[in-house]
Amino acid sequence: MPVSTYRDLFGNRCRRLVAPAGDLTMWGDATIWDDGQLDRVLPGARELSVPELPDHSLVYLMGSRCCETDRVSQIAWDLFGTIQPGWSRVQAICNFVHNHIRFDYMQARSTRTAFETFNERVGVCRDFAHLAITFCRCLNIPARYVNGHLGDIGVPVVDPMDFSAWIEVFLDGEWHTFDPRNNVPRIGRIVVARGRDATDIPPINSFGRMFSRHSGYGRTKCRLRVRDSCVAALSFRDLDMHDDADFSARCGSWAGIEGYQSRATAGRVRRYGGQNFRGRKPPS
Repeated sequence: MPVSTYRDLFGNRCRRLVAPAGDLTMWGDATIWDDGQLDRVLPGARELSVPELPDHSLVYLMGSRCCETDRVSQIAWDLFGTIQPGWSRVQAICNFVHNHIRFDYMQARSTRTAFETFNERVGVCRDFAHLAITFCRCLNIPARYVNGHLGDIGVPVVDPMDFSAWIEVFLDGEWHTFDPRNNVPRIGRIVVARGRDATDIPPINSFGRMFSRHSGYGRTKCRLRVRDSCVAALSFRDLDMHDDADFSARCGSWAGIEGYQSRATAGRVRRYGGQNFRGRKPPS
């Protein structure tokens, strides 16, 4: 089955294919080396005034489908307007979001926006990220949405590892990682895609008659079936790997789409953080 690649508007590598009617199986395989370092913490990083911001960052000041800056602006200034600008203000936003929202997989809703999250006070990692992003943008701090894999390197193993979401904030001329869901520096983030919010970077965009089902709680896995005899175009985001990654697609028995799953969920991404990965070094 022919598969081509392209870059979307945000620079993410995507794969494109046309799927015939029937069942489809796709999978990826990659081995990723992580340096074992925690997310950087730079308390002295400063906010840049709007005239100082580079052109490429301005799109991350604007409202988007899940980040309604027009509805949240006054709330943001009331809560954070008097806090010292810079890293400390962004961290205060993450602290507030972390404590304001109750995490609950069973309450996940794909259409929930930042304003709704603020009022409902419940959600999953994408909702934490959307609210923090919206607060930052309202305060003229560029912020963008990131999805990817976050393993259990350096933390107790309490649940199967999962596809996750966090944010990046533009301070002092660089993008910095913040995570309002976990709200502590972590090891081994594997970025899949970046965008304005979750609607920019779904794992799969499909065009045509088909249906999919997720199989498994907290797992990056779904099943796909193309309906009727029409063809369907698929576009999906991928780990930005090259020689050390493999991708395959085939039509055939009902087995679904198997994404880049974590080691703890019997998937295909193997994450290593040197001595930090449960005391084991990566394989040679």
